[in-house]
Amino acid sequence: MKGLSYSVAVGTEKERIDALMTRSTMYIINRENVDWLVNKSGIPFDFDMVVIDELSSFKSYGAKRFKSLLKVRPSVNRIVGLTGTPSSNGLMDLWAEFRILDLGQRLGRYITHYRNTYFTPDKRNAQVIFSYKPLPGAEDKIYKQISDITISMKSIEYLKMP
Repeated sequence: MKGLSYSVAVGTEKERIDALMTRSTMYIINRENVDWLVNKSGIPFDFDMVVIDELSSFKSYGAKRFKSLLKVRPSVNRIVGLTGTPSSNGLMDLWAEFRILDLGQRLGRYITHYRNTYFTPDKRNAQVIFSYKPLPGAEDKIYKQISDITISMKSIEYLKMP
């Protein structure tokens, strides 16, 4: 890509810091180091745009990487999430991914609201709920809510592979 430079921030802490201190157009970091970058590196998170490859690795709203990225997300002007499996374990996975993307505009700011709106408890033991199942029509409603910022492509339509 003519005119674009990049720096890969992986390896030891010193190697990551050196890579982030190198003047570059783009910085590449793995998802395992998102918490480090945000909370421990000492480097200000002043990136104009973030591209998340494998957005589905941010589906757990309790994970450090999710919480760390959400903390700095308001300062990011543009964000793009890429994934081949947005809801690999079901529609419940979508909430955290879209919370990162749009700060809760479409599916709500809180997982509880999302659950109450689109799901009903499924497997449970007395007061403990182990899983939820979508309410009738929930899938269509969720997809309609996110359709304005989502592009879905089927590989069969776009890839020619042997």
